[in-house]
Amino acid sequence: MAPPSIKSVLRTPEDFKMASRQSMYSSLPVAEQEEQDDWAQKMIERHGNCPEDKTWERRENPGGYQCDAGGHGMTDELLAEGKGGMLAIASKVWGDFKGPYYKNPVTGKHERVKT
Repeated sequence: MAPPSIKSVLRTPEDFKMASRQSMYSSLPVAEQEEQDDWAQKMIERHGNCPEDKTWERRENPGGYQCDAGGHGMTDELLAEGKGGMLAIASKVWGDFKGPYYKNPVTGKHERVKT
């Protein structure tokens, strides 16, 4: 869960609707999955999460997105949360990640949330 100081990038009723469906991605009809992908890419862009400025591709098990460089990811749950949580994937193997990390609003750097 994101620290309370992190603001959501979910802005519109449509954002909240799409966020509520993101964790159900795999059970959605193909046309709705395409809509979710479009929305997810917009949210990832709002977050500005890949420090290497790469594009993101859909991954499964668990569902989410991984940057093309392989070192960063966002699960469907992090996208639905709307607060820019990012995962570090040192091995570049989807599913083998650490985090989440959230951008500190003061420093602008991603920091791991202690649970």
